[in-house]
Amino acid sequence: MKKNKLYIMCGIPGSGKSSYIKKTFDDVFKVSPDDIRREILGDVNNQSNGNIVFKSCFLITNLAAKSNNVVFDATNTTDKAVNAIIENCGSNFDEIIVIKIDCGKELAFNRVQEDIKKGKDRADVPYHVIERMHNNFKNLKLKNKKINQIWEV
Repeated sequence: MKKNKLYIMCGIPGSGKSSYIKKTFDDVFKVSPDDIRREILGDVNNQSNGNIVFKSCFLITNLAAKSNNVVFDATNTTDKAVNAIIENCGSNFDEIIVIKIDCGKELAFNRVQEDIKKGKDRADVPYHVIERMHNNFKNLKLKNKKINQIWEV
């Protein structure tokens, strides 16, 4: 029997999470809080209503689990964020894989700024937020016993 997998992306804005997903997963259902913000709130930069955004992501992830592998495309720079996904969705998957992507905060910030200049519809994250998220990311422990694998790319 085929095992269904939940891939949880971890990395600061601009680290290359979405690009990695596009290059690596062609048959995996993607759930993204940014996509939900676009649909529900009309703006990827709108950080209000985070509770509704993430509850929507959890619902979609759980529904998709019935017949798909799922990649959860969000920053997830804290253990609390990773654990929230696992606690809300993990029981519907046979395997949980965390994928950590680190490119450094300066490169990430430059990528975000380049995307904004090119008109890409993405969150315009200030440097001080990227710096704070990078510090959190560096302190990820990922000790949840439900995690089957951790990939560092």
